[in-house]
Amino acid sequence: MELILKINGKKKTFKNKKISIGLFRRALEITEKINSKKIENDLSVLEEYHEISGLICEYFGVTKEEFEDGYFVEDGNEFYTFFFSVLGNIQSNNGKNSAEKK
Repeated sequence: MELILKINGKKKTFKNKKISIGLFRRALEITEKINSKKIENDLSVLEEYHEISGLICEYFGVTKEEFEDGYFVEDGNEFYTFFFSVLGNIQSNNGKNSAEKK
């Protein structure tokens, strides 16, 4: 999966790398909150954004500043669509059928 940011006027592409179990756990926690509507009840919209964008930044290895200043969307729906794609990739090993072993 790729994230394309505009940094210093130039497009830069970031690709996801292997994820830590901690990142996987945080993705599961966010998914559980979304599925139980807990985010809507327990978090403000801004807190929800910080939690979601933090996960995206960690997934691609970018800073919050790089993400916020360099990621452009048409509307909020596009942001959430991208976020759900990231969640899907984290949980499904980028669509691979089996986990890589080393």
